[in-house]
Amino acid sequence: NERDSIASLIRALVSQTRAPDEIVVADGGSTDGTRQVLDSLAKEFPRLRVVAGPGPISENRNAAIAAAKNDVIACTDAGCIPEPDWLEQLLAPIDEGAQWVAGFYRPQGQTVASTAAGAVMMTTLPEVNLDNFLPGGSSQAFLKSAWGRVGGFPVGRGVGEDTLFGEQMRSLGYRPVFAPRAVVVWDPPPTLTAMEKKVYAWGRADGISQVRVGAYAKVLAAYWVFPLIALLAALWWPPLGMALLAVFALLVAYRTRHKYGVTRSPARFWWIPLAHVRQHLAASAGWLSGYGFRRFLRKLWERVGGRPTATTDSGPVRHNVDVLVPNRAEANRWLPDLPATYRIGTGPTDDRPVVFGTLERRHRSEPMVAPLRVEGSELRQVDPVARFEELRQSGLPYQLVPAPGGTSHRRDPIDTNVAVLVLAAVPLHDVGGGSRGAQLAQELASQGHHVSYVYRYDAAETVDLGLRFIHPLLEERRWTEFEPEIYRSRVNSERRLILIEFPHRDHLALLSALEGVVVYDLIDDWSDSSLGGAWYQPRVEQALIDRADHLIASAPSLVKSLEVRSGRQVSLVPNAVNARLFDHRHAWSRPDDLPDGPIFEYHGSLYGDWFDWESVRRVAEEFADSSIVLIGDRPANQPTLPGNVHLLGLKPQPELPSYLAHTEVALIPFKVTKTTHAVSPLKVFEYLAMKVPVASPPLEPLRGLPGVFLDEDLVAAVGAARDGERPDPESIVAAHSWTARVATLFELLGWNPVESATRPVRIETRPVRHYPPDQRLLNR
Repeated sequence: NERDSIASLIRALVSQTRAPDEIVVADGGSTDGTRQVLDSLAKEFPRLRVVAGPGPISENRNAAIAAAKNDVIACTDAGCIPEPDWLEQLLAPIDEGAQWVAGFYRPQGQTVASTAAGAVMMTTLPEVNLDNFLPGGSSQAFLKSAWGRVGGFPVGRGVGEDTLFGEQMRSLGYRPVFAPRAVVVWDPPPTLTAMEKKVYAWGRADGISQVRVGAYAKVLAAYWVFPLIALLAALWWPPLGMALLAVFALLVAYRTRHKYGVTRSPARFWWIPLAHVRQHLAASAGWLSGYGFRRFLRKLWERVGGRPTATTDSGPVRHNVDVLVPNRAEANRWLPDLPATYRIGTGPTDDRPVVFGTLERRHRSEPMVAPLRVEGSELRQVDPVARFEELRQSGLPYQLVPAPGGTSHRRDPIDTNVAVLVLAAVPLHDVGGGSRGAQLAQELASQGHHVSYVYRYDAAETVDLGLRFIHPLLEERRWTEFEPEIYRSRVNSERRLILIEFPHRDHLALLSALEGVVVYDLIDDWSDSSLGGAWYQPRVEQALIDRADHLIASAPSLVKSLEVRSGRQVSLVPNAVNARLFDHRHAWSRPDDLPDGPIFEYHGSLYGDWFDWESVRRVAEEFADSSIVLIGDRPANQPTLPGNVHLLGLKPQPELPSYLAHTEVALIPFKVTKTTHAVSPLKVFEYLAMKVPVASPPLEPLRGLPGVFLDEDLVAAVGAARDGERPDPESIVAAHSWTARVATLFELLGWNPVESATRPVRIETRPVRHYPPDQRLLNR
């Protein structure tokens, strides 16, 4: 309901020194005539479009962004007026390669009281700490691909959605570039009472989300407990009470020292401290209401008593665990602090394995268990930690008895012919298990070499398929749980290989504590902001290039780039196919969700800027009798497509051969850019091994591959692929299997290790179960 202010906002946007290409407004069900004003403005300004928002502000933002046609999104709110150069200042870092930009805001109330309210509700420029500053929803910009990767603004949020969105962006490695001159003027609440209502709602939203616990605890102590102690002390001994109140006044003066510049009125020295205190009281009361007073006291008691707890964030948690405690009171204590994949009971529920060990808090990640012993399982390992990790690797549910002591680090020796440490970007199960690092790790373990796979980031998919990679020589750890000194002490193998998949500064730092031959594997042009913009630092990559003993790359252009930067020889090691899995001779049954008619199939990422949705649309329209099948995580910004285009969602890699076995033509619908010329599409070798011809734009790494039909026009390439000969899978597998790639790698190193085993990695699908609240307490 912004009828009185919306026209001023639209006119301010249209009049920017850098004009927007389009303006999209989501109307979340206004009832005061706002929509009618917007419809009238849309006739005056053709670049303005109005879409219907579902209601809550987070869904409204997502609806507007999804409807936007452009790749760069600048966000603001009704009730704000951007300065004339706001958009120009906000997008300047984007033009230089940034993926996320934080603008700024300035309160401008009608009275001293309202201006003071705005000052205490928002951060002033001298207070900005770039290490933790999060952009507000009223002034920020980002790439649409980044918004899609984090799943958009968190749904169901009426307030605080921009804070959670910012935290999700940071959790995936994005860091905002600060643009302090990109300013919107913000109309704060007219009175301090109205301010209190708003910040109470903000605080309550934070409490419900269980975020910023430590910060709110400090506010409660400083603004509730300390003044109460001062008042009680004044009743007992007035001088002490007055001294404590003076300390409180000094605290308020210190906390508000940067805010007095928002107005020149002398009354600011009264209104700003008063607004500051009332704002903190209201916000902390709202947070306590949302978080729960009993839960807060329990958390405080556990913090003081040092009792271990686990995070309630169950997003990246991949195991089902029943925690067994001695009584119902203990069960009630544990229940709020464990992920939704955990249940709590007062005794064993079945004959599943029982683990005794310490349960440690892990923020936004898998709770850490340090086992003492494992009982009731048929696992091969004798060492309790190794036995426990084998249990976890399989994804089987287990029961846990919290007990002090234990260790979470394996110490059993690694004495295979070759010991390989893979420093990867994402877990083995990311993108359905089909990443290059995951493929190399599986092949090396299958050949009898020990592989420790350490990944930096959690999976980016919106759904966890529950893939489990099971092999006694394959270990997987998140980088925060990897101890290089312990790993080094375990390795007895004479040949030690450290394979680095991407140039993160954390990986470079690890090398000083490790021993082995370092191979830097360049698989993408990380200088492209859509690939490495959130974390990439050229000096780190150069240091890694200088440190590496050998350099390999997956595409010819990457080889040339590395040779220029290193002055050394670089070996080309393209992607390949898992020949054990993609076997065209197998009688693959037709999947139930595969549509009728001739099938044109693509599997892989759908969210990247390089994906050419327009070419998919043209292929679908030209070959209307066919079905275009796209397999991958559903993008947040999916465009409108013809009815014969079918998005089947993310699939595990072991299921892909069954789709390709019934495919007429496989697609590479990529835009031709510097980035796509630098990729070696792994999926192409999987297509060819399944005897499926490939239609693609003329990407450099695909030139000369038999069975690949290249054309600037994907429609023409599809036509040529339909009429051309199908590829010879035997020759493809002989030249382009992961077995061949590992042989190339060992030849480069001058090694000729003997395979000590030919046991393939077993891949099983066991999705984790997220229990509803009424099913998490056992033995009721």
